[in-house]
Amino acid sequence: GWLGPQRNGWVADFAAPEVWPDALTNVWSVEVGTGYGTPLVVGDHIFQHARQDEEEVAWCVSRATGKVLWRSAFAVPFKAVSGGEYHGNGPKSCPVYAGGRLFTIEDTETAENPLLPARWKLVARNAFNGVVLWTLDYPTWEQVTVYIKDYHAQMQRRLVAMGDTVYCTPGLTAPLTALEAATGKTLRQYEGTEGTQEFVFHEGRLYVVVGDRMHFDSYRGARAAGNPKEQRKKRRGRAATANAPEPVAEGDVVTFQGDGFPLSLYNPQTRNAENPTCVILAIDADSGKEAWRSDQVTYYTGCSMAITGDKLVYQSTQGVFCLNARTGEQNWAVEKDIPYGLGNRPNSLVLSDDAVYSEEGRNVHAYALADGSDYWGKSVAARKGYQASTDLLIAAGALWMCGSCNNAKGIVIKKPTAYDLKTGDEIRTIDQQLSKPMGHDRCFRNFITERFFINSKTGGPDC
Repeated sequence: GWLGPQRNGWVADFAAPEVWPDALTNVWSVEVGTGYGTPLVVGDHIFQHARQDEEEVAWCVSRATGKVLWRSAFAVPFKAVSGGEYHGNGPKSCPVYAGGRLFTIEDTETAENPLLPARWKLVARNAFNGVVLWTLDYPTWEQVTVYIKDYHAQMQRRLVAMGDTVYCTPGLTAPLTALEAATGKTLRQYEGTEGTQEFVFHEGRLYVVVGDRMHFDSYRGARAAGNPKEQRKKRRGRAATANAPEPVAEGDVVTFQGDGFPLSLYNPQTRNAENPTCVILAIDADSGKEAWRSDQVTYYTGCSMAITGDKLVYQSTQGVFCLNARTGEQNWAVEKDIPYGLGNRPNSLVLSDDAVYSEEGRNVHAYALADGSDYWGKSVAARKGYQASTDLLIAAGALWMCGSCNNAKGIVIKKPTAYDLKTGDEIRTIDQQLSKPMGHDRCFRNFITERFFINSKTGGPDC
């Protein structure tokens, strides 16, 4: 799941070696294919979603040997054009795992025309043979008409699998819902959670952000709908394309050129609230009883809610705040102006046992988890991707940030770097070599495990 099971970017139960080797030994390798989905490591198995030739493939390999244990594939003819060529034809998603099952939210409409109105489903598969167990229709979900790379980050925090239960929001504004993982049967809908934007499961409770989502300015068609004359001017003299067209106004109808359809046929766009406001709810997952509700939060930073033990921390444009996760009472607040940003690349915030690491625009700050005091006495430069948030990853006793490579020739500009958790001093870097042009950790998130840094440097997972 997003930043791990607890959504805090923390890798537990790992003892760092006293001396790191100069280079890691390559034990085995497999040809993945294309796509941006990162590997999902579960015990002795690794699950992967990628594209191979003309097929989209979900498959499982042995972590020890790399041997393919099962492979499930289906034909998906598709060709990226007009700005999408660099990104390839592969999928841009990774699954959620629990109790021997994989869960994905998929657009099941035919891929022959990427601008067909979407047909979204929650799909459950047996993790060890790839067989589809059940599906659930999502009548509305995010538009397929957003710009390439600009998917809203909070949408990635709306599916959690824990043991024999799946928690989801089966629709764009649907209430938080618990499903039986084996069958898809609805177990419970949680009252007062309509309009859930994101949620976290922690120690038997659901912590839910309900209200307006973070601002997002990446819909194709919004400008056309608002000002048809200006949109026609912008489109004049430009060729239509199938993958990345701009909508135009034709009379009273706003539609896509190329192979697109009238905007009225697509899921509704979520408009930005003038003064975005939300609340945080704590709900007992089994009974559905609301434990507490926060005061209103304005200009909440999407995906910043993180929990460890009895402390819940989040960020807004007014500062960084820590609540008692059991009671909802405020433990401390660091009140300061923080840049708001956009929902497809919000500031990142992660927790260790002792500190809060908070991206705040161009810099990362650290605060003591106990009282919010300045933990480092300084800040370090953030490394925000071109269309993605800064990767703040805690593993091997250090805070990691990804490298950067925005050069089409594959030149590594900055190496992945580790910082001392207590001081913020740089302590280690990782050398990288690219096998393809233009590193794509500029657009997509990276991951880390107890032993491996897994990034999207070449447009797919490398480790």
